[in-house]
Amino acid sequence: MSRSLFTGRTGQLLALGLTLSAPALLGLGVVVPLIEWHGERAEALAQRTALARRMQALAAALPELRDQAAAIAASKAGEAALLAGDSDSMASASLQERLQAMFAQDGVQLNRCSPRRSSQCGPDGSHLPHQASASSAMNRPPTTDRA
Repeated sequence: MSRSLFTGRTGQLLALGLTLSAPALLGLGVVVPLIEWHGERAEALAQRTALARRMQALAAALPELRDQAAAIAASKAGEAALLAGDSDSMASASLQERLQAMFAQDGVQLNRCSPRRSSQCGPDGSHLPHQASASSAMNRPPTTDRA
């Protein structure tokens, strides 16, 4: 049994197919990934360019911001915005006292009940007797009133 290569018209078509498939495989295996890599690099370059422009704009605004900060420090306008107190709780108590004094000056009575539990507060700010909560209402079977 002898093996022979394709000859004639069949051999020519096979040779032509192999010749055309080699550059196609080379294009799919090398050229397409290179084009994708180039696109990714171009996108990264565009992002870096945008970042550089933003940083330049921020750097250009820095002297003006320093001048504004110096003007605020010179006028001592920023000190009034801070609350007095050695800790956060002391500052919070100071703020609460200021608010109570402001409201009392206007004749407004503050509600002592916290906003999270406002459904359990009475008109004078005191707590109401125990009411059914939403979770206990959800555990009850649904009522079916049909008229």
